[in-house]
Amino acid sequence: MAVPAWSATRVRTFRECPRKYYYRYHLVPLARKPNPPPEALLADRVKDLVGLEAWAGEVVHTVIEAVLGRWRSGREISEEEVLALATRMLSRQFRDSQEYWIESPEAFPRRPVLLDVHYYGKAPVSRDRAALIKETVVVSLCSFLDSELAWRIRNGGTSRWLPIDRNASARLEDGLLLLVKPDFAFRDGDLLHIVDWKTGTPDPFWETVQVTGYALYAHQKWAQPLDRIAPQIIHLFPEFHRSLVDYSEESIRDVLQFIRDSQAELESMADPDELPAAERFEFTSEMQRCRWCQFRGVCDGAARCV
Repeated sequence: MAVPAWSATRVRTFRECPRKYYYRYHLVPLARKPNPPPEALLADRVKDLVGLEAWAGEVVHTVIEAVLGRWRSGREISEEEVLALATRMLSRQFRDSQEYWIESPEAFPRRPVLLDVHYYGKAPVSRDRAALIKETVVVSLCSFLDSELAWRIRNGGTSRWLPIDRNASARLEDGLLLLVKPDFAFRDGDLLHIVDWKTGTPDPFWETVQVTGYALYAHQKWAQPLDRIAPQIIHLFPEFHRSLVDYSEESIRDVLQFIRDSQAELESMADPDELPAAERFEFTSEMQRCRWCQFRGVCDGAARCV
């Protein structure tokens, strides 16, 4: 199977656990082919399971998108309304995830968010953990609404907002397609800002990779010089702050080299004619990752954490 376009998510998965990469990108696609092996069907069943912390981040992104939609249409939305929307979303998605495994498929025309605690969990979510998830969402949304960045986005006028492609990508000189997923873009003076909201722990290396990809996308889509692009990683929890990410001619060269090297590494693991042997993809050495992996019920390596 040939390796498709490059993405930070794909490479990061491989770097963190090659066996997880095997399940997600080699085994799961077989579930959609005729006469799939049972292990592919099982891997496909759990591939979209989401941890609670990642779910909180997804809710924040969805609600910010709704806020921006209100502003785009010229309508007001108060902080109280924003937090009420987030609370309803948390409650509904948690309930739907819980009921998905016991209801008939017809009850869900669209597959809901699926939380791993409802598939693997043997005990209910503790009150403390549930409170922390809600706090992450509430604090993140308040951080966004109260920020100078949100003020500039809204008051600069929607004519300066830039549409991001559903499948945003940049094509490198050698033809390699680079997939990116920024959250927002707008012009402010002669600068083009392209932004990614985050609620998790900062990671300088991967954030440098991400902002470079965003800048390359903006450069190609809007013909903006790279030195007039301001890619930003914005952390919203536990407080609003911009990551001090390296973005320079040198960092761009380094990231491009990393992209090409990592793509070659993934291509070396693929078999163009058949499913590569699982044994070629090692288990992670960081065994704590197994506790939160969606494939832990499929993977023999996860037994090390029991």
